[in-house]
Amino acid sequence: MLIESFYFDWAFSKFQNKLAGDCANAFLGEEFSGKFNEIFLENNCCNPNYSDLLVLTQNYYQLATLRYGSNRVIDKTPSNIFYWKIILEVFPNAKIIFSTRPALDVYASYKKRIQARKNELNPNNTEWLFLDCYEFSVFYNQILQAAVALRTAYKKSVLIVEYDRLIAREPRLLSQLADFIGCSLSQIYSTLD
Repeated sequence: MLIESFYFDWAFSKFQNKLAGDCANAFLGEEFSGKFNEIFLENNCCNPNYSDLLVLTQNYYQLATLRYGSNRVIDKTPSNIFYWKIILEVFPNAKIIFSTRPALDVYASYKKRIQARKNELNPNNTEWLFLDCYEFSVFYNQILQAAVALRTAYKKSVLIVEYDRLIAREPRLLSQLADFIGCSLSQIYSTLD
């Protein structure tokens, strides 16, 4: 199952976001989030510097590979695009796939999420879901600019795909994805299922 870890938001953002911390723990599951908290405390990470956070990031995703029983972890958090330099610093062989989608579709999706979960969402922890149309367009433009900067800097590590083509499972695109990641086409289909 693909879920969002919000790890980079939690570890590297200057904002204290309880949702991001909760999601980071949920991504690891109960057993591995406990192990991660032990590593966090053992390494005195209550006031970490940048190098500490890079080591912590390696530990976090090593635990994620154990939890999911795989040597490849997919983290589909959109805001990770803002942390691409960190991701590639910690994982130089990482493959980043950025999916573009019409802004209006993304905005409508956000609004559906609010409606579906309105009783459990706290606006203070999920302010990005409560943006008005103008604020959202500014935010989404920042995401797109970060993706273009990433693609320009690291062509071999980045693939930009259209969301609609991915959802439609266009065979040519899926073959391109398999080649880019270095896996079989059947693994791509299995991941999409």
